[in-house]
Amino acid sequence: MAWKSFDYQHPTFPAELRNVRLGLASDGFQPYGNMSTNHSIWPVVLVPYNLPPWDCMKNSYFMMTLLIPGLKCPGNDIDVYLQPMIEELKELWDGVETYDAYSQSNFMMRATVMWTINDFHAYGNLSGWSIKGKLACPCFHKDTHSNSLRSKLCYMGHRRFLPMNHPRRKNKRLFDRKVEMGVAPSSLSGDEALSQLQGLGNVTYGKGQKWKRDVSNNAYNWRKKKRNVSDNIISTVMNMVGKTKDTLKSRYDLVDLGIRQGLHPIEDGNNVLLPAACYALSPQEKLKEVSEPIIELGKFFKNLCSKSLTIEDLDILEAEIAVTLCKLQIIFPPTFFDVMIHLPIHLAREAKLGGPVQYRWMYLRILKSYVRNLARPEGSIAEGHASDELISLAVGPGPLVHRYSTLMVNEFRFQTKDLESRRKTQNSGVLVRGDDSDSKKEYCGVLEDIYELSYPGNRKVYLFKCHWWNVAHLGKGYKIDKYDFTSVNTRCVLSTNEPFMLASQSEQVFYLNDMIHKE
Repeated sequence: MAWKSFDYQHPTFPAELRNVRLGLASDGFQPYGNMSTNHSIWPVVLVPYNLPPWDCMKNSYFMMTLLIPGLKCPGNDIDVYLQPMIEELKELWDGVETYDAYSQSNFMMRATVMWTINDFHAYGNLSGWSIKGKLACPCFHKDTHSNSLRSKLCYMGHRRFLPMNHPRRKNKRLFDRKVEMGVAPSSLSGDEALSQLQGLGNVTYGKGQKWKRDVSNNAYNWRKKKRNVSDNIISTVMNMVGKTKDTLKSRYDLVDLGIRQGLHPIEDGNNVLLPAACYALSPQEKLKEVSEPIIELGKFFKNLCSKSLTIEDLDILEAEIAVTLCKLQIIFPPTFFDVMIHLPIHLAREAKLGGPVQYRWMYLRILKSYVRNLARPEGSIAEGHASDELISLAVGPGPLVHRYSTLMVNEFRFQTKDLESRRKTQNSGVLVRGDDSDSKKEYCGVLEDIYELSYPGNRKVYLFKCHWWNVAHLGKGYKIDKYDFTSVNTRCVLSTNEPFMLASQSEQVFYLNDMIHKE
């Protein structure tokens, strides 16, 4: 929708098919790994979208236009570093004469930045919006629902997104002792944001009027968003010291709000006892009311990260996430609901505007691997990036092939079935998503062998040889339950003469015996 809206506002831009659409990605990282040295490097990368879907997010097409050096993160001064690049982007917006090698002619090429890709903190630096306080939500602005607790602010009020006849709107006991009759607020538009900035005078460094009608000009770093939500849930459920949201202060917040009397602290002389909460999972007590919303939240992110999305699917997800957040609001303490837990309410709408989320992800692992000279990390990254652009896989692989029993790829440790038989852990399950006409088909198997092909320039390609199961027919080769968990019939073996797959295409799965469908 953002793409169509831009074309409608600027009809001359799509008239030239060779005009370039870009995404501006920026994020910081600490180049010294787990060392305690404070250092922050911020690469700024332009992502071109005028490519086939299977190519536009490949590292070889990324353009690292800027490398902001440490020692500290640029913070609100990031505009100062971005000014030279923004001036060049303005030139590209006006048009630059370019030679087309295919037609052997010159044409006037233009470029536009469709959106920025960064985490929530960098979003605050780039936009100038405060991501803390009562108005921390940049989408709802003055309509942000926030409550002051003893030690922090919490962001709840998710019952506003439920249908008006939903029974939870009138349930005072499980929520804040109030009936919720409010309606979901509308998101702040670009025109509204611009009108509020009119009194600031001349705003430079690229924050000009070309942004004012954009439906969406920012995309959160989805990978960090999922990690922040999962960290909050795991640390609270597992009661991790220093990370859990279930603290003594959070229990006294329940006292102040007058809700969930069963969780109020019990004072016994100089001691204070905290009653066990329902989300404190134990082997003796695993409540459906706790596990179900957590599973639903994981399913929400899984569906959002699907390769194919329709507006109808996103409408359903937008309605479901409101119900899920209300379920979580019944279970977890108010301190659990920081602004990162609130943001999923906006992610389905963002996917409607920007399309599939994998085109707005940002990974820094390759840039981190360039740091070999710890005394000059910025120079190492610049040199490594330049070298990668010069080296290609034009020459075929070497004559020697190496075999391994274990390999780290896509942040997972894979092990062959033979090695796994001598271990207590399971790392041999593999899954690859089909690229045929049925884009949702998933092939499941077990890893049998790992091969390494060597190319010039110290380039390597890894192949997985797998034992595949036949999942061609739903109900015979596999089943899917209501939570989208898949049960595979291991007696149905896939007959194929192509057991190999690229390791980079692999995803890891974990197999358990299905105690319900034993057949």
